[in-house]
Amino acid sequence: MRLRRDPTALWLGACIAVLGFPLIIFGVVGWFSRYASDDYCTAGIVLERGLVGAQQFWYTTWSGRFAFFGLVSAIELFGDWTTRVVPAIALLGSVAVLAWALVPLTSRWRHPTLVSVALAQVVVFGMFASVPNLGQSLYWETGVLTYALPIALLVAFAGWLARVLVCGVRVTPVGLAGAAVLMCIAGGFSETNLAVQAAALGLTLVGVIATGRRDAGALVAAALIGTLMAGVILADAPGNAERVTRSEYPGAQVGNILLAARASMSLLGLFVRRFEGEFRPVFVATGLLPFALALAVSPKACPLRNQLLRAAVASVVVVVGAGALVWTSLFPSYWVLGFDPPARIEMVAQFFIVSAVAALGFIAGRVVAASIHFKHLPLVAGVLALTALLSPLSVAFVQARQVSDAQQYAAMWDQDDQTLRQARQAGSSDAVAVPALPQWWGWDWVGPRTDDFPNACVARYYGLAAVRSVPVSASTR
Repeated sequence: MRLRRDPTALWLGACIAVLGFPLIIFGVVGWFSRYASDDYCTAGIVLERGLVGAQQFWYTTWSGRFAFFGLVSAIELFGDWTTRVVPAIALLGSVAVLAWALVPLTSRWRHPTLVSVALAQVVVFGMFASVPNLGQSLYWETGVLTYALPIALLVAFAGWLARVLVCGVRVTPVGLAGAAVLMCIAGGFSETNLAVQAAALGLTLVGVIATGRRDAGALVAAALIGTLMAGVILADAPGNAERVTRSEYPGAQVGNILLAARASMSLLGLFVRRFEGEFRPVFVATGLLPFALALAVSPKACPLRNQLLRAAVASVVVVVGAGALVWTSLFPSYWVLGFDPPARIEMVAQFFIVSAVAALGFIAGRVVAASIHFKHLPLVAGVLALTALLSPLSVAFVQARQVSDAQQYAAMWDQDDQTLRQARQAGSSDAVAVPALPQWWGWDWVGPRTDDFPNACVARYYGLAAVRSVPVSASTR
């Protein structure tokens, strides 16, 4: 009955339902995900050395990403079935955390919970619909845990801070310790997220200090201390030097800072232009849907002049802040690796670009809502929202066509998995040949030579001497 009396709530619910459609399809495709690339390496080591031994191995021989290796090792102890549910959990968790973080900011508007959920869906949809490599960013267990999860943890802290600033939630000593621990864990997933986290908290601390909020400043300072602790743990890992040497990376050399800074700035501009050009329907929906939401739910109490001033300040903060964080996410790859960030790392940059576009759309909608006194404004907002929703519907239908391919790949993977397990049970001491699989988001499952990557990791995982692939025409598939 309430929805019938309030058409705004009705179309907000419709927006949430339609935006959920592509996310559900993403989750269905993710159900057919299987181990790939580094998944075999981490799974093989934890089966061979145990949970604690795996952490010691990775920290001393490869990387200081203590939070990532701890979590992925614990998950992989449950078996390879976890790859099927991780994408859906990542999607649902991202929407839930982002919506929770937005509730304090929408608390003075009509239907704050519905608006927060819809805005969260817009950002999550926009990010995964426009990432350069969806498979490595969402469907690959290693990728989504390394880069998507720490973003969610940072957003969770932002929601906590918003409750302190807006809702008057008290900051206690236990809360300060919790903030430090949370951000220390979040910083331990990857160097990229650590850099972004440090930059975001540093900028936030400056802003909070400027407002004179000592309680919020203490919370951000504690989070920043936790981030710095994570940085020390990552930087002190003996495996860093071995990884740089083994991979022939140039390493973090002082002489390359300026070059890396320029390259990061150039790529920042390229990413923005790519989002607007290559993914234009998604770009339009990301800005237009928040604009329509703001038209429908923004309060009209604030005078127009004050609204314009606040909108101008907020827009500058959004553009400068997002630009700085995108640049920060790209810089470590150029400085340490010496080349463009891998596609999965670019997901971090895309999150902030999408968030900025959505925020600017919402800000513009608030200004228009305060400027125009038109009783049918909710109807106009509904028409704009329906127009924007064509993009997620289109993405959903395109992704739905991927389901059969993903299902077929999973069936072939399961067949090869069974072949390798039978070879182990038979006690095979020779290199086991399995039918080759189609490339999975740019990667070969197993190469034709035993020394190809990740063949050695695959062999360790299955307890075999060696593994290689053979062409399908020469196999018995």
